[in-house]
Amino acid sequence: MPREPSWPGWLKEIEAWRMRPLKEAYFSVVIDACFLSLRRGSYKKEPIYIALGTDHEGRREILGFFLMGAEGESAHAWREIFSELKERGVERIDIVVTGDLPGIEEATRASFPGAGRKLCLRARHAQLPEEDKKEGLGGGISRPQGPLSCTEPKRSGAFPLLLRGALEETLS
Repeated sequence: MPREPSWPGWLKEIEAWRMRPLKEAYFSVVIDACFLSLRRGSYKKEPIYIALGTDHEGRREILGFFLMGAEGESAHAWREIFSELKERGVERIDIVVTGDLPGIEEATRASFPGAGRKLCLRARHAQLPEEDKKEGLGGGISRPQGPLSCTEPKRSGAFPLLLRGALEETLS
Protein backbone atom coordinates (compact mmCIF):
# COMPACT_ATOMS: atom_id res chain seq x y z
CA MET A 1 0.00 0.00 0.00
CA PRO A 2 1.49 3.42 -1.00
CA ARG A 3 2.41 5.71 1.83
CA GLU A 4 0.57 9.04 2.04
CA PRO A 5 2.86 12.09 1.73
CA SER A 6 3.37 14.20 4.81
CA TRP A 7 1.67 17.32 3.43
CA PRO A 8 1.71 19.38 6.62
CA GLY A 9 5.51 18.94 6.94
CA TRP A 10 6.02 19.64 3.26
CA LEU A 11 3.91 22.80 3.44
CA LYS A 12 5.81 23.93 6.53
CA GLU A 13 9.12 23.59 4.66
CA ILE A 14 7.83 25.69 1.76
CA GLU A 15 6.49 28.35 4.11
CA ALA A 16 9.79 28.42 6.04
CA TRP A 17 11.68 28.96 2.75
CA ARG A 18 9.21 31.64 1.60
CA MET A 19 9.58 33.56 4.87
CA ARG A 20 13.36 33.13 5.33
CA PRO A 21 15.37 36.25 6.18
CA LEU A 22 16.81 38.11 3.16
CA LYS A 23 19.83 40.35 2.70
CA GLU A 24 19.57 44.04 3.53
CA ALA A 25 20.49 45.29 0.04
CA TYR A 26 20.14 44.08 -3.54
CA PHE A 27 21.61 45.64 -6.64
CA SER A 28 18.57 44.57 -8.63
CA VAL A 29 15.28 42.77 -8.23
CA VAL A 30 13.74 41.38 -11.39
CA ILE A 31 10.03 40.56 -11.24
CA ASP A 32 8.54 38.38 -13.97
CA ALA A 33 5.75 35.84 -14.26
CA CYS A 34 5.31 32.20 -15.21
CA PHE A 35 1.82 31.19 -16.22
CA LEU A 36 0.62 27.95 -14.67
CA SER A 37 -2.70 26.16 -14.91
CA LEU A 38 -4.28 26.41 -11.47
CA ARG A 39 -7.48 24.80 -10.35
CA ARG A 40 -9.87 27.08 -8.52
CA GLY A 41 -13.15 25.43 -9.39
CA SER A 42 -11.97 25.12 -12.99
CA TYR A 43 -8.55 25.15 -14.60
CA LYS A 44 -7.30 28.56 -15.57
CA LYS A 45 -3.84 29.92 -16.39
CA GLU A 46 -2.72 32.40 -13.77
CA PRO A 47 0.53 34.30 -13.38
CA ILE A 48 2.88 33.38 -10.57
CA TYR A 49 5.28 36.27 -10.09
CA ILE A 50 8.86 35.45 -9.23
CA ALA A 51 11.20 38.00 -7.65
CA LEU A 52 14.85 37.34 -8.49
CA GLY A 53 17.39 39.37 -6.53
CA THR A 54 21.01 40.04 -7.50
CA ASP A 55 23.23 41.17 -4.66
CA HIS A 56 26.16 43.56 -5.01
CA GLU A 57 28.58 40.65 -5.49
CA GLY A 58 26.55 39.38 -8.47
CA ARG A 59 24.96 36.39 -6.70
CA ARG A 60 21.34 35.72 -7.60
CA GLU A 61 18.62 34.19 -5.49
CA ILE A 62 14.89 33.78 -5.75
CA LEU A 63 13.43 36.09 -3.13
CA GLY A 64 9.91 34.77 -3.42
CA PHE A 65 6.97 33.82 -5.57
CA PHE A 66 3.58 35.48 -5.41
CA LEU A 67 0.02 34.90 -6.62
CA MET A 68 -2.02 38.05 -7.17
CA GLY A 69 -5.33 36.23 -6.75
CA ALA A 70 -8.65 37.86 -7.53
CA GLU A 71 -7.30 41.41 -7.04
CA GLY A 72 -4.90 41.09 -9.93
CA GLU A 73 -2.03 43.46 -10.57
CA SER A 74 -2.37 46.74 -8.70
CA ALA A 75 -0.28 49.19 -6.75
CA HIS A 76 -1.81 47.80 -3.55
CA ALA A 77 -0.81 44.21 -4.41
CA TRP A 78 2.74 45.26 -5.32
CA ARG A 79 3.05 47.28 -2.09
CA GLU A 80 2.07 44.15 -0.15
CA ILE A 81 4.78 42.16 -1.92
CA PHE A 82 7.38 44.87 -1.28
CA SER A 83 6.18 45.08 2.34
CA GLU A 84 6.79 41.34 2.72
CA LEU A 85 10.32 41.74 1.32
CA LYS A 86 10.94 44.56 3.82
CA GLU A 87 9.61 42.46 6.70
CA ARG A 88 12.10 39.77 5.69
CA GLY A 89 15.00 42.23 5.94
CA VAL A 90 15.33 44.03 2.58
CA GLU A 91 16.08 47.70 3.24
CA ARG A 92 17.40 48.81 -0.15
CA ILE A 93 16.98 47.88 -3.80
CA ASP A 94 18.99 49.87 -6.33
CA ILE A 95 17.03 48.89 -9.46
CA VAL A 96 13.68 47.15 -9.94
CA VAL A 97 13.39 45.54 -13.39
CA THR A 98 9.90 44.57 -14.55
CA GLY A 99 7.56 44.51 -17.47
CA ASP A 100 5.02 47.29 -17.86
CA LEU A 101 2.95 46.07 -14.91
CA PRO A 102 -0.02 48.08 -13.61
CA GLY A 103 0.84 49.85 -10.36
CA ILE A 104 4.45 48.65 -10.09
CA GLU A 105 6.04 52.07 -10.56
CA GLU A 106 3.88 53.67 -7.85
CA ALA A 107 4.53 50.78 -5.44
CA THR A 108 8.28 50.89 -6.10
CA ARG A 109 8.41 54.64 -5.33
CA ALA A 110 6.37 54.17 -2.15
CA SER A 111 8.26 51.13 -0.83
CA PHE A 112 11.83 51.76 -2.02
CA PRO A 113 12.05 55.50 -2.80
CA GLY A 114 15.71 55.35 -3.82
CA ALA A 115 15.22 52.51 -6.30
CA GLY A 116 15.46 53.09 -10.01
CA ARG A 117 13.01 51.30 -12.26
CA LYS A 118 13.80 49.83 -15.66
CA LEU A 119 11.71 47.96 -18.17
CA CYS A 120 12.80 44.44 -19.03
CA LEU A 121 13.84 43.60 -22.59
CA ARG A 122 10.43 42.12 -23.43
CA ALA A 123 8.64 45.33 -22.40
CA ARG A 124 11.21 47.51 -24.18
CA HIS A 125 10.83 45.38 -27.30
CA ALA A 126 7.04 45.79 -27.18
CA GLN A 127 7.44 49.59 -27.24
CA LEU A 128 9.65 49.63 -30.35
CA PRO A 129 8.25 50.65 -33.74
CA GLU A 130 7.55 47.61 -35.96
CA GLU A 131 10.49 48.29 -38.30
CA ASP A 132 12.91 48.31 -35.35
CA LYS A 133 11.49 45.04 -34.00
CA LYS A 134 12.55 43.31 -37.20
CA GLU A 135 16.09 44.61 -36.73
CA GLY A 136 16.23 43.57 -33.06
CA LEU A 137 16.85 45.75 -30.01
CA GLY A 138 19.97 47.32 -31.42
CA GLY A 139 23.09 45.21 -31.50
CA GLY A 140 21.07 42.24 -32.73
CA ILE A 141 19.25 41.51 -29.47
CA SER A 142 16.08 39.62 -30.38
CA ARG A 143 12.87 39.38 -28.38
CA PRO A 144 13.52 37.39 -25.20
CA GLN A 145 11.50 34.23 -24.54
CA GLY A 146 10.41 32.34 -21.44
CA PRO A 147 10.10 33.09 -17.74
CA LEU A 148 12.55 35.49 -16.13
CA SER A 149 13.54 36.74 -19.57
CA CYS A 150 13.94 40.19 -18.08
CA THR A 151 17.60 39.32 -17.62
CA GLU A 152 19.93 39.00 -20.57
CA PRO A 153 22.66 36.33 -20.45
CA LYS A 154 25.90 37.47 -18.85
CA ARG A 155 28.52 38.76 -21.28
CA SER A 156 31.20 39.90 -18.85
CA GLY A 157 31.47 40.79 -15.20
CA ALA A 158 29.03 40.00 -12.44
CA PHE A 159 25.86 41.67 -13.72
CA PRO A 160 23.62 41.02 -16.72
CA LEU A 161 24.17 43.50 -19.53
CA LEU A 162 20.76 45.13 -19.16
CA LEU A 163 21.29 45.83 -15.47
CA ARG A 164 24.80 47.10 -16.11
CA GLY A 165 23.36 49.57 -18.65
CA ALA A 166 20.58 50.52 -16.25
CA LEU A 167 23.13 51.31 -13.55
CA GLU A 168 25.15 53.46 -15.96
CA GLU A 169 21.96 55.35 -16.92
CA THR A 170 21.02 55.81 -13.24
CA LEU A 171 24.44 57.13 -12.27
CA SER A 172 24.83 59.48 -15.25
